[in-house]
Amino acid sequence: MKLSKMTTDQAADVLVQIAQPVSNIMDDPEVEKLVSGLDKEKDKTIMRIFASLLPKVVPLALKSHREDFFEIVGALEHKTASDVKKWPLTKTMSVLRDSVDKDLIDFFGFTANQETTEEAE
Repeated sequence: MKLSKMTTDQAADVLVQIAQPVSNIMDDPEVEKLVSGLDKEKDKTIMRIFASLLPKVVPLALKSHREDFFEIVGALEHKTASDVKKWPLTKTMSVLRDSVDKDLIDFFGFTANQETTEEAE
């Protein structure tokens, strides 16, 4: 579920639950390599950048941070990581794709075009 569709209380619970798993994934040196070139993409929206990154980051997350990945997906649907492990892959990917929105991305500071965004405000 998108953060924008949650109550403040629900969103707070989700953000607390996923903060560490997101940090674990983003601190991975392989993920850092993927993200390092984002400053060159200032002409793209953050959603387009994130959409292009997702197919690259998810395989790394599944390889090296599987439990973190399951924790994130589960939290977004108010389920446990154990629940996510039992889902068909298509459901897991659908939940991830349908849950990512600007509010979630902005909360974690994934703003490669931050100067552009700040100037527009």
